[in-house]
Amino acid sequence: MPPERSFIFYDPTGRRWARFRRALQTGGIVVAILAVLFAILAFGNVQLPALGLPQLEHLPASFAEVPTIIAGERAGRNVPFRMRRAARHIQYVRSPSPLLHPKTAARVSAEKPIVFGFYVNWDPASMVSLRINLAHLTHLVAEWFALQNGKGDLEDGADSAVIEIAQQAKLPILGLVSNYRNGWQIGDARRVLTNPDARANLIDNIYNNLKEHSLQGVNIDLEGLETRDREPMVQFMRLLYSRLHPAGLLVTQSAPPDDPAYDLKRLAESNDYLVPMVYDEHYQSSEPGPVASEQWFEDQLDRLAKTVPPEKTVIGMGNYGYDWTIGGHGSAEMTFGAVMAAAVSNHGQVQWDEDTENPVLRYFTGGHQHEVWFLDAVSGLNQALYVADAGFRGIGLWRLGGEDPGLWKVLQPGEWPAEDFNPAELSPLSANKTAIHYGDGEVLHITETPREGNRAVSKDADGDFHETFGQIPTYWVIEHRGKPSGKRMAITFDDGPDPEWTPRILDALRQRNVRATFFVIGANAARNAGLIKREYDEGHEIGNHSYSHPNIALVSDERARLELNWTQRIIENAVGAATTMFRPPYNADSDPTTPEEILPVWRAQQEGYITIGETIDPRDWEPGTTADRIVSQVEEDQQAGNVILLHDGGGDRSTTLDALPRIIDYFRGQGYEFLPVGELIGRTRAQVMPIPSKQELRWARIEGRAFGAESNFKKAIGVFFLWAIYLTLLRTLVFGTLAIFQKRRARRRRFHPRYQPPVSVIIAAYNEEKVIVRTVESVLRNGYDDLEIVVVNDGSEDATLDILRENYGRSSLVRILDQPNRGKSAALNNAIAHASHEILIAIDADTIFRRGTVENLVRHFEDPGIGAVSGNARVGNRNKWITRFQAIEYIYGFNLDRRALDLLNAITVVPGAVGAWRKPLILELSSDTTRRPWHSRRPPKMSAAWPNSASAGPLAHSRRPGNIATRSLCRGTDRWASWPCPASGSFRYCSRPWPPSPRSPCYWP
Repeated sequence: MPPERSFIFYDPTGRRWARFRRALQTGGIVVAILAVLFAILAFGNVQLPALGLPQLEHLPASFAEVPTIIAGERAGRNVPFRMRRAARHIQYVRSPSPLLHPKTAARVSAEKPIVFGFYVNWDPASMVSLRINLAHLTHLVAEWFALQNGKGDLEDGADSAVIEIAQQAKLPILGLVSNYRNGWQIGDARRVLTNPDARANLIDNIYNNLKEHSLQGVNIDLEGLETRDREPMVQFMRLLYSRLHPAGLLVTQSAPPDDPAYDLKRLAESNDYLVPMVYDEHYQSSEPGPVASEQWFEDQLDRLAKTVPPEKTVIGMGNYGYDWTIGGHGSAEMTFGAVMAAAVSNHGQVQWDEDTENPVLRYFTGGHQHEVWFLDAVSGLNQALYVADAGFRGIGLWRLGGEDPGLWKVLQPGEWPAEDFNPAELSPLSANKTAIHYGDGEVLHITETPREGNRAVSKDADGDFHETFGQIPTYWVIEHRGKPSGKRMAITFDDGPDPEWTPRILDALRQRNVRATFFVIGANAARNAGLIKREYDEGHEIGNHSYSHPNIALVSDERARLELNWTQRIIENAVGAATTMFRPPYNADSDPTTPEEILPVWRAQQEGYITIGETIDPRDWEPGTTADRIVSQVEEDQQAGNVILLHDGGGDRSTTLDALPRIIDYFRGQGYEFLPVGELIGRTRAQVMPIPSKQELRWARIEGRAFGAESNFKKAIGVFFLWAIYLTLLRTLVFGTLAIFQKRRARRRRFHPRYQPPVSVIIAAYNEEKVIVRTVESVLRNGYDDLEIVVVNDGSEDATLDILRENYGRSSLVRILDQPNRGKSAALNNAIAHASHEILIAIDADTIFRRGTVENLVRHFEDPGIGAVSGNARVGNRNKWITRFQAIEYIYGFNLDRRALDLLNAITVVPGAVGAWRKPLILELSSDTTRRPWHSRRPPKMSAAWPNSASAGPLAHSRRPGNIATRSLCRGTDRWASWPCPASGSFRYCSRPWPPSPRSPCYWP
């Protein structure tokens, strides 16, 4: 007997192991080289040239509109503010600017203040402020409805996202109705107020819109009226109140506090709440001065207290500013964040004006002196304390998104600020929740990053708070470029290239002679390098859309860098040119406001990219969308910008393909020209897609080809797995069918009842003291008379040998052999050598024979052409989840297969747990029955032993390991997976039967 080996496929020459070791060493060297190259490529940055874009001047919005906003008024020449001017009477003229997560809004009660927050659609910061601060609000006043004409028709700008947010927070929404439409439409407002039919139509439209959007009330803001409109306004509010109030809808009205066109006392009778707008002491078209000085603010409140009931009055407070150019005309409205950004970028000084108790910024830029008066948290604290002392019902904040974030420390939910308010709470100036935007267009460049600031806030002897600014905070400052002077439009495609849709989209673009910009995903580009080259060859621009389309804001800095670098080198390898353009996945909007939207822009910019946003997004990726919907959305958003976002990958793009020609024809019909994105900023394709250096191109070739090889490998693996799945399904179908036919044929088999040759049952036992007696007894009581049992104790460390000798030491049917531990195969070889009979049956030491099993196995040997018989084994201990799964594996993985293979004369393996052989055949073919296959030019015929009609059920129950981590289970599974391979190979010479037989050459089960 040869010594026990550790190999399943024993190779006595040793050549196989030597070849395996050499292959392993070679593979290790190759992997090490690739790892070094990958490390060099991963830690080496792609060097992109700067585009040299001119710096923008950070100024507020255009001043050109100011003289035309207010009818009949012309803005005077701006001169620096002096306190003496504050004593002059300033006639109130409303600013031309329209009025403007899971959290729960503040609840309304008699003891707690009401807080109105004015929301506007036209500033993304308004949405950010709403999400962050809605818990401080009791009502949201949304500027959504505007007079469309003098007939009382309304333009509806309700935002479903805002409605959903408010509903989740249980925050009531009041729809604001104004006469602001490209300026205050005073004539339309007057016609509606004085015409009964138009007035009734407007009331009906207000009611219907509130009901349609499930709003809780209305806020009326009709401005610019004259004294002659005083009575019609009162009549209109009475009619509106009588229509809405019975329906449970709140009626509120915003009005200037000292304008004779508004009879505040009578208007208060027809409103649930009146909102006097106590700000704009100096306004957009006035001379420079404070927005709401302390004395002016207190005087207004004293006058209101004598006119309107305080319990129905919500004081409108401002928290914004105006930027006046000294020597110019008019001013521009500025948010608090914009004021701070202007102070930093222009090295200005922010001071607290002790006389007006308002802050002021003075700076010099572009050869002009600027003066910015604004309101902040400290001025808001002083005003809120005075409003509380005067006994008014609450505060209305103009507007969300423009305020000093510290104001929300003053306006705590459900509380007035305390007289002993801790001023230190307002000292930090937070910068991480604000973004300032300059310029116009969809090409984004960040010029400032957040930095915290501070101010010293103190309280004087009069109880008023004042401040001294220290470190001015810096915010995300984003420059916008790419707004063309004429009718120019850029079409961009994301998520490609796709082998099905990208070629068809390229064909459509070529037919209409349109050049576009494709933002490609690196993984897709590596698989479809030919499409990238075609895009480049046909004159299109190519941008970076990351390698695997993650949310760049949610990954690490290193992952973000690798995502960009990998895609860049794939592009360089494909077309021989780099790209400086990037579009972030999931956050392609051209007005990023939240840190999650801004961070991808900043990370890409640090790597040398410019970020290309979009403002026209028809959402062609949404399931169920249609070409008509895509085209309609593009037409609707036509004035929003000049970059259209479509997709050429990521799913079914048939609707995009259908809509594309219609979009092109629509814009060309209006005189638009289509250009790539680079030309919108005045740069050629050679500038936005520069040729890399020779060294960079060499690295790109290495890395690009590596990713190409990886993609091809993945394709091959994908095809392999698909074929594996298909072949497995086919095999299951074929084997299941064959098993059914085999079962029917087995029922018709007949065996001679007198054929009962002597049998030797061989058992190898190692540490089987708990089950060995039961196993031996199942054989002895099996109902077969002429048999012997040969048990080999393979050096057991427990009492297996003692138990065997105690129970069967004197039995003539049981022979007990003992040997040092050499493994199961050596024990079986020992048993075979000592077996007395020609027919051998092997059984595992933990397997129980069902009665009649021996006879069912032996009867097949009546046919002299049968060399071995495979038995039917089942798992006996199905009391744990792992053994239950093993039982399924036995039934469907082994026994079902053997039924099918029996029909085909193709059984490759006879299991040791329950199998039978002819001893002379074993001795002839091999000396190691468990480790080596039968190598012979004339292999034997094998059969499967299944229960006949008189003996239904399995032939043997095998006890399997119940712990999935046991070595025995793992080693057994390894043998079950490995044995069929060499056994099948050993039957390659089965052209002649053993012994000769007129039947099939080899009996394959």
